[in-house]
Amino acid sequence: VVQHSLEAISKWKIAFDGKIPHLEVIHGNALNISMDEGEALVGFDRIYLGAAIDQEDLPKLISLLKPGGVLVGPVGDELLKIVRIKNTSSIKSSDDL
Repeated sequence: VVQHSLEAISKWKIAFDGKIPHLEVIHGNALNISMDEGEALVGFDRIYLGAAIDQEDLPKLISLLKPGGVLVGPVGDELLKIVRIKNTSSIKSSDDL
C-alpha cells in the first residue's frame, strides 16, 4: 500500500507540474503513536485503517485527527467514516456511506 501511494504521488506531481502540496505517507501502527510528540500534537488530516480495530481503540485514533480530519476503516464489524469537528466527531457507519 505504501509503495502504491508513493508511486501515485509521483505521478500526480508530474501530471500537475509539481503544483501539489507536500504529501507524506507514514506507515506504522497508530495504536502505538505517542500522543505527546510529532504529528500527534498537530493532528492528522487523514487516517486510513487497513485492518479492523476494536471499538475501545477508536477514541485514541479520533483524538489523533485535526479538526476537519477524516478517519476511514473497519471498527469491529462495521466500516466507519469519522470526521472530527472541533473537539467532537461525526461517525457514520457503512450503512450511511
